[in-house]
Amino acid sequence: MFLFSCLFSVSSMSWWPAWLGLEFSVIWFFPLMNLEFMKSSKSSVWLMFSLSCLSSMGLLLSLFIFKYLVEFNSSINSWLMMTFLFLSMKMGLPPFHNWYLDVGDNLDSWSFMVLMTVFKVPSLVFLMNTFLTLSNLSFILMLYMLYMLYASMAGIFSYSMRRMLIYSSILNVAWSLASLFYSLSLFLSFYCIYFNSFCVFWLLKEWNSLKRFEETVLANREAFILGLSLANLAGMPPLSMFFMKMKIISFVMTGSQISLIALTTASLVSSTLMLWVYMSIFYSSTLWKVNSFYFNKSVNLSLLKMSIWVISFSLVSIGIALTFM
Repeated sequence: MFLFSCLFSVSSMSWWPAWLGLEFSVIWFFPLMNLEFMKSSKSSVWLMFSLSCLSSMGLLLSLFIFKYLVEFNSSINSWLMMTFLFLSMKMGLPPFHNWYLDVGDNLDSWSFMVLMTVFKVPSLVFLMNTFLTLSNLSFILMLYMLYMLYASMAGIFSYSMRRMLIYSSILNVAWSLASLFYSLSLFLSFYCIYFNSFCVFWLLKEWNSLKRFEETVLANREAFILGLSLANLAGMPPLSMFFMKMKIISFVMTGSQISLIALTTASLVSSTLMLWVYMSIFYSSTLWKVNSFYFNKSVNLSLLKMSIWVISFSLVSIGIALTFM
């Protein structure tokens, strides 16, 4: 039902079905949480529920305000700010990300993976439909720059694996929103690659029961895949996420506005800062085994198959996006 609600919201052609699908996706996310988490972290659950209700009522109110503004040919800047802030609250973006941190720290593995990936898609598409009615996006661009810089700085000072991934998710949401300015296929391709890389990394992490940076010493056959997925999340060349980010930047740089150039600068700075976080995990998980990995003649064939699967999936998603652009 959760996936059905997400698909219903994404495929809706008007405001009301999109809003209903968005709310149902949040409602059906709660049963995905395991009972032990809901009993031990009641305050986090209630905080998430309260903010979801508040943001839902705010979005509903903003829809009525938008209808009123259109009828009287009034400015929609206030409606834009209201809608964006309520959607930011629902997605756990700054400054409404405290509930996101609390819930993410205590969720079970499966629910955490859903929260980092699929949970945000309906809100992002709803926001894209909002963009289609606007001509002045300087306010949104300014918030994107703040999100990127804040997420990268907070990620550097984070020593918890989950906190680092949460801030990484915030940074990738900003990239996703930038891609939504130009093409739905570009957004789907970017988010598909992010989803694939995140899931591969997280499943390997849970497989080895890793909790902290210093504990991420893996066996030879898992180390390469973990490093590859982290490098892809970091946007390192020649992996697929690097080319997607370059494509987004190339679209942004086609504009001559100063705000667009500032957004590009913020994107590059934040990605460079976040690269330090990704590389710290990468080196801690592979440096101990690097010699034996490259000189071991009995490397498992499944490692090669997994590597080909990750790269092929990313390249196919890029090809699909480029075909429909």
